[in-house]
Amino acid sequence: MVTGGTVETIFIDRQLIAALAKHAKELGESEEHLTQLFGTGGPQKDGILRHEHGHATHFHVRFLDPDSLALGKRVEPLLELHRPGSKGKPKRSAGPKPKPRTTSGGALVPSTESGPKPMKVN
Repeated sequence: MVTGGTVETIFIDRQLIAALAKHAKELGESEEHLTQLFGTGGPQKDGILRHEHGHATHFHVRFLDPDSLALGKRVEPLLELHRPGSKGKPKRSAGPKPKPRTTSGGALVPSTESGPKPMKVN
């Protein structure tokens, strides 16, 4: 999943990163692959494996999925409705207008064009 896959970042403790790096070198992994996984060692955090405090017993994997990113951009205007202090309607996405919904009998279902009601935040 790392090589040619959709893994963007793996958050793990630095001691485990060091052990994995040592093991990868012992297996004879190429310098290019080692750099991809562990970075150049500088402060820019350019490797897939990154230290995260408190992750000695577990890790998190962040996947990069282009379809999910596109969906996120489409629903972002709806999220504006739930932000504290939000006013007005969400911005309309540039996507196509949804087709009218019908029941199995062919009757039109009322539009929910106005979207969900804003949540009250205390």
